[in-house]
Amino acid sequence: MAPDVLAAKESKFVSLQEKKSEEKKEADAKEVAASKEEKARESTQKGKGDKAKAEKATVSKDEPKAEKKREIILERIFIVPLSDAFKKPAMQRSNYAIKFLKKYLTRHMKAQEGNVKISLILNNFIRKRGSGRPVKKIKIKATKDKEGIVIAETVA
Repeated sequence: MAPDVLAAKESKFVSLQEKKSEEKKEADAKEVAASKEEKARESTQKGKGDKAKAEKATVSKDEPKAEKKREIILERIFIVPLSDAFKKPAMQRSNYAIKFLKKYLTRHMKAQEGNVKISLILNNFIRKRGSGRPVKKIKIKATKDKEGIVIAETVA
């Protein structure tokens, strides 16, 4: 296949994955809102005479959910060599590449092991050619926030 056809297929795949993740976030937000409404109804049914609780419940439904802003204290761009993954058997290479990337970020961003997160787009980018042939090198942007959480994303 021509390189431009492959690039078009890759971009289509990535855009589909982005849409899926956005739809999942919206569904999760709707679930959270529904559970809050149920809790508000239960609290009003328990204390029918208590109008203050009912007012608080109605106020919280109308306000949009305020997103937590991350206070970024460190931001770096890395070119990570993932060629060590090719020492593993074919079906374990992508899994090893993800583990290696997390260890690499733990070491270079001075974070704890459980605090390294890899974005969905980056994960799909590494695995796009299948589990047997992950990419050999990748350019990423890693950000560390005040709480010590490191998030890795691809650099466009």
